[in-house]
Amino acid sequence: MAFSATPSPLHHHIELFIKVSNPNTHILTGKWKSHSLSLSKSTVTVHDHENIPNKPNNKQKVDSFGFSSQELETIPEKRKTQLKMDGFFRELGLLSIDGHEITPRKAQNQQDNGGSSYNSTDIGSVLSRKVGNGVLVDSLFMVQSINLRSFDECQECLISALRICRRFDALAEGLQLHARIIVTGIELDAFLGTQLLEFYCKCCTIVEALKLFDILPERNVFTWTSIIGLYCANGDYEETLGLFYEMLEEGIRPDNFIFPKVFKACAKLKDYKRGKEIYHYMLDIGFEGNQFVHKSAIDMFVSCGRMDIANKIFEKLQFKDVVSWNMMISGYASKGDFQKASEFFENMQIAGVKPDHVTWNSMISGYAQHGDCEKASEYFLKMQRLKDIRPNVVSWTALIAGNEQSGLYSQALGIFRAMLGEGEKPNSITIASILSACTSLSLLHHGKEIHAYCIKTDGLVSDLLVSNTLVDFYSKSRDIEIARHNFDKIKKKDIVSWNAMISGYAQSGNKEEASKLLREMQLHGVEPDVVTWNGLITGFTQKGDGATALEFFYEMGKTGNQPNSITISGALAGCAQVKNLKVGKEIHCYVTRNEIEMSTGVGSALIAMYSGCEKLRNACLVFSELSYRDVVIWNAIIAASTQNSQGVSALELLRDMQLWSVEPNTVTVLLPRHGLSSKLIKGTSLVEFQHLCSVVVLHAQKYHIA
Repeated sequence: MAFSATPSPLHHHIELFIKVSNPNTHILTGKWKSHSLSLSKSTVTVHDHENIPNKPNNKQKVDSFGFSSQELETIPEKRKTQLKMDGFFRELGLLSIDGHEITPRKAQNQQDNGGSSYNSTDIGSVLSRKVGNGVLVDSLFMVQSINLRSFDECQECLISALRICRRFDALAEGLQLHARIIVTGIELDAFLGTQLLEFYCKCCTIVEALKLFDILPERNVFTWTSIIGLYCANGDYEETLGLFYEMLEEGIRPDNFIFPKVFKACAKLKDYKRGKEIYHYMLDIGFEGNQFVHKSAIDMFVSCGRMDIANKIFEKLQFKDVVSWNMMISGYASKGDFQKASEFFENMQIAGVKPDHVTWNSMISGYAQHGDCEKASEYFLKMQRLKDIRPNVVSWTALIAGNEQSGLYSQALGIFRAMLGEGEKPNSITIASILSACTSLSLLHHGKEIHAYCIKTDGLVSDLLVSNTLVDFYSKSRDIEIARHNFDKIKKKDIVSWNAMISGYAQSGNKEEASKLLREMQLHGVEPDVVTWNGLITGFTQKGDGATALEFFYEMGKTGNQPNSITISGALAGCAQVKNLKVGKEIHCYVTRNEIEMSTGVGSALIAMYSGCEKLRNACLVFSELSYRDVVIWNAIIAASTQNSQGVSALELLRDMQLWSVEPNTVTVLLPRHGLSSKLIKGTSLVEFQHLCSVVVLHAQKYHIA
């Protein structure tokens, strides 16, 4: 199995380099503020970077245990093991050397004072105090001296030290502990190996964790839990699942800690197939699991949209806490099943579980996302009336975003003002939503005020979402220079950043800058996607430059990007502007051949294209073939009739539109008024003409059109 990861930085002025030239040789280098060590299994070399008292030479060389190679050959193996441990702690700065006699410094002092020596259990409290107080000394650890003469006791001490390093994320110190383990030849058994792996995983050092994981002599459920948890925490969910299946192949039985991580991976990937497979495997092996496992399974099925299975697991829970209730309420609300969501909302209170912020926000955001802003506001107001819980930034943002997405831009701005009045600070999503509302309402001044607020508020103006929205706002406000200024200030641009700026140049009709930025985007390793091309095509058609729009449409075809309905609609608009019937028909054939849905955008664009090319008959054929006709489609065919001097036909279409119970809008009313001149009513009776005129006048009054 292949792994990919990037090396992590080493902290606290320590750099550790491990080079394995052969299985028996490990060369390690550790650099401190004051000195560095070059370590191998045979020698320890100290290089001084500053004057050290009582050291006449700047380079000293001793063997690992303070003995020559000839002397080592005469020492029994058991004694060598003891000496290895002493050498290990001597390198930690815990032991002093007096000739060949190794004496614990602190132990010697305490014996002189009538005290006793420290044992391995003292290291935990000492390290906790040292690291917890933020004291990281130049040497690896300056702790109480330990009198060690057994391999088991040394392992106990190392494990205690590793646990402290893991607790306080002391990466540099943990790396040095690992270095000493290698240097002194301490056996890396299953228990010590697991502790070391857990340390690396806790510090999120993927490269080191993988190297260690691959060489462990025994991989048990604890080591697998650590490595799977590391990948899951880093968002590599595919690799998380791959490791899980590899673990099963090695015959390791999952436990209560592994299943939640695997279910989370399936939830994030929305992989119902594998999630269901793993859940059934859990049942097949008779694994009952604890409350946490069952809740993670519920979350997985909710994320995959299978509320039926999630509900069955929920009903079996012995203890239903607020988290489990929230999962169900959020799941039903996000799917738009508000009857079930409301039912669970009421039942949780009947069961004695009090709704929290997540509960209320799930209901508010659910209604808002599905366009029912009135109901969302109702829950929001109920939440405001509560004594012990108040709307937070998530509550306000959900309501603002819902109104903005529903086209209720003025309402969104009003809610934003109320939010600031309540003293609630907006987050990046709030700012992005309100800037989008300002864009739609062409409120440049209001948008600039929000921009100024972001500059004054720490973290907002540097947020990528806010930065991208500002570029889009200024681009659509035709202030392209400020848009480019904000674009250039983004340090880590994503594809959304590039798309916003390229679209801005297209909307301003600047072909040269748009093309230049498109090439620059590719030089930075960011490949254009369908959104990039849509921004170019629709941007130039909105500017009336159909020829340039079609040029980019042809260029898109060479890249292998497949056009979507927005692309097709923009290209058809370009054909209409340049009266290119041939290309328009080719696009029509492409739509038919690929069975692309004749949605509002594509259907109305085809009608407009044929109308622009003065082929009203073809436009009418497209209209007649559409199974679904909303107000946009009716407006398109009415506009086609008026543009081709068929004013009476336009009026008749307006009458038919009423018969089909389609409510006209302001655009509908304005379109046929061009056809009320007397030269266009030939063949129409006076009574009929007066009736058609009254229809137009009636709707004009409704929409306050003079």
